[in-house]
Amino acid sequence: MLNYRTQRDTHPDWRSTLTRLPGFAVQDHPTDTIYVALLNVDRSLWIPVQSRRRADGTYQILSKNDDPASEQWQFSSGSLVRCAERELGEGVRLVAVESVRPVALSVVR
Repeated sequence: MLNYRTQRDTHPDWRSTLTRLPGFAVQDHPTDTIYVALLNVDRSLWIPVQSRRRADGTYQILSKNDDPASEQWQFSSGSLVRCAERELGEGVRLVAVESVRPVALSVVR
């Protein structure tokens, strides 16, 4: 029987070996598309950005704004945001509605 830890530590291509095992799937952290409002425009515009959903239900924006001088996002790259479903022109979408401060974890002794 193949052991995950043994395969990971000794086989140079352990990830592809594990993905071929029946019932075993190695997943990278999936990303979600959320929408962020553009600021300083005449009408309400939303742009799709890639984000990663966190265990607490917030999202961290992964996409980079390649032209921040002409395209100002409501929330910048790397921001933690809370999202809500909103009706946009192409249907109901998940949009960033507020910034969330990261929770500092403290060591309990």
